[in-house]
Amino acid sequence: MRKIVFYMYSFLVIVIGCTTKEDSILVEVSALTTNKKRQAFLEKIYKIDQKTRKEVQKIEVQHGYDSKERKEALQRTIEADQLNLQKIALYLEKFGHPTIEEHGE
Repeated sequence: MRKIVFYMYSFLVIVIGCTTKEDSILVEVSALTTNKKRQAFLEKIYKIDQKTRKEVQKIEVQHGYDSKERKEALQRTIEADQLNLQKIALYLEKFGHPTIEEHGE
């Protein structure tokens, strides 16, 4: 009995530990079962995109173009862009391009 519990526990640890960012994106996109959820998903991506870009601009004004802070902010923007690109690619693969009829303007 102890062996069974040990193997089950080990299996769960391995499965949970192997979950990748792509898996979590797949789960997130698969949960978009209504147009309202899809619209909220797209709006969230847009807001994240704009927020990171505004942060870079603000930091540039405060610390300068060649500052360490600006370079770090740019890196965060690149990381957010990469994640958003993965999300949008999967969204388009699953649902196609959004339309005005589905999501409004």
